[in-house]
Amino acid sequence: MNAICPDYADTPMLRQIFGELAQIEKKTEQEVIEGMVAGMPVGRLGTPEDIGKVAAFIASDADYANDQSIGVCGGLEMH
Repeated sequence: MNAICPDYADTPMLRQIFGELAQIEKKTEQEVIEGMVAGMPVGRLGTPEDIGKVAAFIASDADYANDQSIGVCGGLEMH
């Protein structure tokens, strides 16, 4: 069995959280997002499509890859 371990994906729920965090920190939502992605090697939030691509790979005929936890994190786990 394989597992997908996503990090921050740009979804309405995450945008709501960033909006609330922006109010608390007295920043704009964009400033909160820029601070978050500053430490990411790819320099952007993930998307549901990024996670879907990994799901498609796992569902493909890649049966020799098993018992893996695949991070979909834009390289954040490397730090």
